[in-house]
Amino acid sequence: MKAGRLRHVLRYQTAASTPDAVGQEQPTWSTAHVWRGEVSTPTGRELLHAQQLKAVADVVIRVRFPGFLPDPTARLVEGESVYNITAAVDPDGYRRTLLIFAERDPQERPE
Repeated sequence: MKAGRLRHVLRYQTAASTPDAVGQEQPTWSTAHVWRGEVSTPTGRELLHAQQLKAVADVVIRVRFPGFLPDPTARLVEGESVYNITAAVDPDGYRRTLLIFAERDPQERPE
C-alpha cells in the first residue's frame, strides 16, 4: 500500500446516546478512531472480493488494517461526506489492508 494514496482523513464513528436537558437519551455519533485512507469508486476487482453479483457500494475505502473489522452499524465521515458501511473485507488475509465498501448518505450531516 502506497502511503501517498492515503490522503483522506476518515473519522470512524459509532452510535452513542447522550442525555439532553430533560434527561431523555438523544442519539448522537462519537468518533472512535481517525484513519487515513483512499476513497475511490468500485471496480470489478472489488466486486470479486466482495463476492457480489450487483454493486451496492458507492465507494470503496482502502485503509491500513486497524486490528478489527468495522461494525456495519458504524459510519465513516470525511469532510462533509458521510459513508454508511456496507461490508469490510481483508482482501489477502494478511491483515495489511482493509477494504471497506460503503454508501454515501445524502441526508446525514457530520457533527
